[in-house]
Amino acid sequence: MKLISCHIENYGKISQKDFAFDDVSTFIWDNGSGKTTLVSFIKAMLYGLSSTKINAKVFDDRQHFYPFNYGKFGGSLTLEVAGEVYRIERFFDKKSASADMIKVYKISIPIYHNDLEGN
Repeated sequence: MKLISCHIENYGKISQKDFAFDDVSTFIWDNGSGKTTLVSFIKAMLYGLSSTKINAKVFDDRQHFYPFNYGKFGGSLTLEVAGEVYRIERFFDKKSASADMIKVYKISIPIYHNDLEGN
């Protein structure tokens, strides 16, 4: 698998940002500038975020990275797998993984979606 690019709509303090990945990408940013947020975003695009438990004593990633500006929570990740290009779009609900929206495209052709609005 090779990461190509990502677009963060809103995730933590990162908003409306595009990142392109080279064969060897290095991010040297100041502390507090979003390196951990970017890594968490990539992980969330691939694996999702666990639902927030009502009585949880732990501040989970869904709560931690909920957008500071309360905008649409998520974005897209473009990657190459076995010579094929895929784009994953995910938008997260504030609390529940079952309300998250995910769409997967192979090149530009939709191959999976769970869009609850039926689009």
